[in-house]
Amino acid sequence: MNQKPVSQRTTRELVEEVYNCLNRLENDHNEFKEEVSNQITDLKDKSEKKLVPVNLEQDILRTAQISIAEAIRTSLTKYDNPLNKLIESVISENAAELRGIISSSFTQVIRTEDFKKSIVNAFSHKVARSIISNNDGLFDKVANELKQDAIFKSKMAIAVSNVVEECLRKENES
Repeated sequence: MNQKPVSQRTTRELVEEVYNCLNRLENDHNEFKEEVSNQITDLKDKSEKKLVPVNLEQDILRTAQISIAEAIRTSLTKYDNPLNKLIESVISENAAELRGIISSSFTQVIRTEDFKKSIVNAFSHKVARSIISNNDGLFDKVANELKQDAIFKSKMAIAVSNVVEECLRKENES
């Protein structure tokens, strides 16, 4: 087994390690299959001697298939499976190219007018919220003073009336 850390191994070394792992798994599978086959033969002999109908062969075969599938699944999904190491190695070997692609994409995005407008809008919104939350009392004071001004009240009533009329006109035109 190779003692170098995964990041220092070549893709070839990692592929060979995965290949060797799969060969060992296949050998274990073949040995297991042979053992099951021998057990089936023994059971068949015993059942023929007793003259009792036994359908254990199918049960044993089904159980063996399930066990083999589970062993393969466990081997390839466990925490330190060889595929994770292989993928990490490939990503490490191509890190410079991936960094370039990501950097280029990021640069293209931040140079668009839409992105710039989004940043300005988000920043403006944040600043406005901060100002409003820090000056709630000031806005209430100004609003109360304006409510007491008769000229302001009459202008506000006219403005509201104009908005309502315009909305009604647009609704009738539709």
